[in-house]
Amino acid sequence: MEKLEELIEQIRKNKFVLIIIQYFLDKNEFLTDISKTFGSDKNKDSDGRCSYINEIFNVILIVLLILIFIYIILFTFSANYYSANALLKKSFSNQIRLRDIPEFYQIKNIFYINDFISFDTSLILLMFSAILLIVICYYLDNSPQFKGLKIHFIETLNLFIILSLLIVITGFIYYSINYNNLISLAKRNNILIVFFYKNINRDYIEKKQLCNYTDKKDILDSDFKLNKCNDIELNFSIQTLYDYIKDIMNEIYNDDNNITIDKFKTLQDKNGILYKDRLSSAFFTFSLMYYYTSNNLYDEAKELFAKHNYSINPILDLNYESVLLNKPDLSYNNNILMQTAFNNNKDIYYYVYNDYYNISSEIQNLIVDIYNICKYRMISIYTYYNFVFFMMIVIVIYYLIKKYIESN
Repeated sequence: MEKLEELIEQIRKNKFVLIIIQYFLDKNEFLTDISKTFGSDKNKDSDGRCSYINEIFNVILIVLLILIFIYIILFTFSANYYSANALLKKSFSNQIRLRDIPEFYQIKNIFYINDFISFDTSLILLMFSAILLIVICYYLDNSPQFKGLKIHFIETLNLFIILSLLIVITGFIYYSINYNNLISLAKRNNILIVFFYKNINRDYIEKKQLCNYTDKKDILDSDFKLNKCNDIELNFSIQTLYDYIKDIMNEIYNDDNNITIDKFKTLQDKNGILYKDRLSSAFFTFSLMYYYTSNNLYDEAKELFAKHNYSINPILDLNYESVLLNKPDLSYNNNILMQTAFNNNKDIYYYVYNDYYNISSEIQNLIVDIYNICKYRMISIYTYYNFVFFMMIVIVIYYLIKKYIESN
């Protein structure tokens, strides 16, 4: 117990600890001085009335300033925590997803406007916060209400203002260097998401009940989420695809028993949807579900195939070691079930399969392009966040050394 007390006493008397304590005491004194300015006589107008609107506005700015201060610190720490955690996971985990790698995880925050304007939302928010912090400090310093303060906002937050300036300057440099790659990445990512959801066959999913959207099994079913793709591991099978194909082919043959491939190419259902699109998208949906279930991505599939989801980027669920989507066996030859499902019409099968193959190839090419941009061409946004964290540490060390020298 005595040794513990001695250790605490040594820590308490440590000069760096005293510097840190004094830093917070100074900030507390600064906030106390600010609070005294509210309601004072100097804030009254010519009629003797208090300028409440101006004081309320200043209060809002001070609160916003504190929130921005906290946000920049917490965001920088969280981004660097993710980077460190990703590095450890890459070193020790046997199964790495693209979402576990900073170079690819940045895709999540990329916002596409058009082929000339795209940006990383987290970068823009961080830079905007830094700019806003500087503007608020300068505005409050020039506000008549705070003219009599011993220490002003810019002087009090001078080191953090320097950090904010560095965040903005390096942020613009980062964006300028990565502009072309960022535009290319955002464009391909946008096309990929649109193409993905365009070819997910909701009709196949719902008619064959591949996802349980509404029926919770019992009170112990804690994994159930309303309108999410629950129980896919139980409901998914290739038989559902055969049955769906058979239903469509029966529908076609009921209307025309002498269907030819030329007729089939333009044949539409009662809703105006081409039958060939319904079948090829069913193939694609099945192969996508096959990838998720064969890789035990049940939680990810629950979100991707959710009833009202049209935005989740499935590329982040791919294996880091191989971004090729493993395809199930959907061959016609030596597969009596596939032949039966297509009513032994080989021509329609090959036409549908070729359409499905083109869809898969287009998506695969987009994935490979995105992979190459992120891995080989573009500087990761997390490299920038690492640099911001490094600057933050340098500023803290500079402050401690400066105060330590002044105290001697």
